[in-house]
Amino acid sequence: VLPQLFLLFDLRKEYRGIAITGTDAEEYYDSRIREAYDGNWRLASPDLYEYKKAPYVQPPLLEIGEGILAKVFGLTAAQMITFGKFLFPCLLYLVLYYLTLSFSKNKIFSLTLPFVIVVGSNVIFHPRDFLYITTFHWDRLRSMIDYTRPINPQLSSLFFFSWLFIFYEWLKSKKKSLYIASAAFLGLMFYTYLYSWTLAFGIVGIFSILSLFNNKIKEDFPFSKLLWMIIFAFIIGIPYWMNFYSLASNPLYSEVQKRYGFFSSHGFLWSTTLA
Repeated sequence: VLPQLFLLFDLRKEYRGIAITGTDAEEYYDSRIREAYDGNWRLASPDLYEYKKAPYVQPPLLEIGEGILAKVFGLTAAQMITFGKFLFPCLLYLVLYYLTLSFSKNKIFSLTLPFVIVVGSNVIFHPRDFLYITTFHWDRLRSMIDYTRPINPQLSSLFFFSWLFIFYEWLKSKKKSLYIASAAFLGLMFYTYLYSWTLAFGIVGIFSILSLFNNKIKEDFPFSKLLWMIIFAFIIGIPYWMNFYSLASNPLYSEVQKRYGFFSSHGFLWSTTLA
């Protein structure tokens, strides 16, 4: 975030609101956040007026949340995006810390693992950047931390790990409030990111299957409660599935799928085919 702050202080009144981007597809998410900030919460088409009432392809909840936060903090959309690059990775670190501490009970490990998760990919793919940070050569940095990228993974990962922490705490304590919160988060995840909710439902599904075949797990995690959690989540997700039905009925849906990285095949494909 520092380069953007330096730019603001250097230009002062001459600054025209154009933020420094350091991650891929950032302009795409920036336009969606600005659209939500302006009150157009459907986000079907941030750029074209004619399609603003069409079914949305990518769920809008996270962009709406960031737009509302900008209003609450008295910031413009551009300022909130810049502020979010600092705020949301910090919140993610805290959530990961408490999640790790919850199952490990080791503070040193709990402090270390979140740091590895947040900066790990940058260390692997841009090792020199890590060296520049530790030696304070800020001017040589070539990329930002991946988790500063707006919405995905910045907020989608924060939402997912928050659910995972609540779900794990419910598994340990069996508190009704945590059960309700876990079911609500699971349902709202439909409106965040495809890979977040599919992974979350996969986790709940595994526990559900294990509870059918393992008596000890069945006593700790009753199948009926896990099933009702899934049902409640799907009830919350009814508007999402109604939108999806309208979208899938559109004759252009197959072309839209390709542009969002989906390929209609069950065959083996090298990942570069979808790049």
